[in-house]
Amino acid sequence: MKTRKLFTISILAIAVFILAAMKVLAGMKVNVEDCIKIKNSEWKEGADKVVVKTVDIDFSKIGKEYDFDHMKYYWLLWDTFANKCEEDQFSHITTENWYEKWSYYKGKLMEKANKSGFSGDRLRKCIERIEPKPKDQIALLPVGAYLARKGKDKVWIIICKWEGVGVHEDDIRSLSHIRGWAIKEKNQKEVGSFTCM
Repeated sequence: MKTRKLFTISILAIAVFILAAMKVLAGMKVNVEDCIKIKNSEWKEGADKVVVKTVDIDFSKIGKEYDFDHMKYYWLLWDTFANKCEEDQFSHITTENWYEKWSYYKGKLMEKANKSGFSGDRLRKCIERIEPKPKDQIALLPVGAYLARKGKDKVWIIICKWEGVGVHEDDIRSLSHIRGWAIKEKNQKEVGSFTCM
């Protein structure tokens, strides 16, 4: 009789654990298919949707930079910014004329930073830390800038869409990947980064 009760209690405990895990996983899931995508033909108008805001992240509470805790930075950035509508809405913009798009979106981020009470010039310096060259084989599009902290230092988290540039001019691809960097405002030193493959 005791064995049967113990078995029943064990099964119930496992069921409760599985249900709790499913609830946590369901809460983490974001349905990016529901995001309204910006068409490539409307990429200039879409630049108005870039994001500049503060986030409640303090990197000093995570650990030291680029030691064994580096993966903590990676996953914090990934979990906070990847597969969210704020970045996914830009995934239909293509690699065609990508450097022109980079320059335009960079300007929109700085403009939005100034309008939001941040320093567009300081943000510009952080963006320039990761700025690609026109002939690079990786097309980047800056779509978000989030102001965080590392202790007393301000840190800009810059989110970009990216894709490999085709060898031929007619090899045009969607910017479907995401990459991000956390860069200190005062000296443009990288604190952490993440990317999808």
